[in-house]
Amino acid sequence: RGFLVPGLAAGRPGAVGAVLVSAGLFAATHGGQYDLFDLSFVFALGLIFALCRLHTNSTWLCILLHAAVNGLAAWQFVELAG
Repeated sequence: RGFLVPGLAAGRPGAVGAVLVSAGLFAATHGGQYDLFDLSFVFALGLIFALCRLHTNSTWLCILLHAAVNGLAAWQFVELAG
């Protein structure tokens, strides 16, 4: 997201294309881990992260949000595993 989103947003794809391509690539990199339903959630997170990158002009918020989502998933795993 550091260079992909702003680079695409400044070019022909524009902001909408940049967000969609970035979210699609984000989901694709997680494709081996999840089924189609869960990948839709990952894609939605990718949309949020890309929008944050566009609006804040920083990758740090994306990194912190990703870490928070991973932390929440780890906490849920521990709670459900008992």
